[in-house]
Amino acid sequence: MKKRGVKLFSVIVTISILAILILTGPAEAVILGLSILNNQVLSGDTAQFDVGVEIEAGEVLDIQHLALDLSGPISMACLFLPNGTKISSCKGIIITPIPPMPNNYGYGFEEGNLEYRIEFDTTFYPVGIYSTELIVFEASRTIRESGDDLEILAEPNALEKCSVRAENGVLMMGAENLGSNNDLSFSVPTLAASTGKGSLVSQKSGIRFLYSFDIIETIQNKPGSAILLTSGTYRINRNTEVPQTALLYLDKVNEEVDIVAGDFEAKDLEIDFILGCK
Repeated sequence: MKKRGVKLFSVIVTISILAILILTGPAEAVILGLSILNNQVLSGDTAQFDVGVEIEAGEVLDIQHLALDLSGPISMACLFLPNGTKISSCKGIIITPIPPMPNNYGYGFEEGNLEYRIEFDTTFYPVGIYSTELIVFEASRTIRESGDDLEILAEPNALEKCSVRAENGVLMMGAENLGSNNDLSFSVPTLAASTGKGSLVSQKSGIRFLYSFDIIETIQNKPGSAILLTSGTYRINRNTEVPQTALLYLDKVNEEVDIVAGDFEAKDLEIDFILGCK
């Protein structure tokens, strides 16, 4: 009876080990990689994915196709062949094999790497957070690898139909105080019109400063404030014009304007006229 008990126990242990091996399956013969080079992008910009499939030594994989899957405000799966050819609706997506793979890539993949650079134009997709996943379809199985989330951010609200005049404040040219006899004016037309323009003029004891600028873009626009990027040239008296970019800070609540550039800074200019600027 004792020997039978030992044999029965051995059989049970053997069966348990086999069951564990069957359930866990063999070690993966392929390693997937999915990374996002810029996982926060403004709507309309392009996100970039690096995709990799590493096939281990001694293995041959029958890869039918791959997919980049995004799930968020809307869901999308872009299917493509191992040579990078898209085989489903992949709106706004460009797939580039690295290095380029010939069309006659064969029917099986042995040890080595399949790598792709995927460019994703967010113009066609709503803002929000998207989960990302790489899927590899073999003849007999499907392998998946999750990546980091991709967040598409809304463009900042553009400032338009805005006209401002301001005066006084203080203008500093490095450590030199050019005084408070300052006049600023700028206007931003509708988005369909030309770029906004403006100027800052200061005079003190025979020194005349002039910064003429274009308004390049709205960095930020909130109900109480806005930040504009400007680019132009400044000149002191009849000296040579110097190129200069600057940030213009519009305080709608306290009705003040600051202009901060590399060579000069105008602070606390008092608004005496403002129209629009919502």
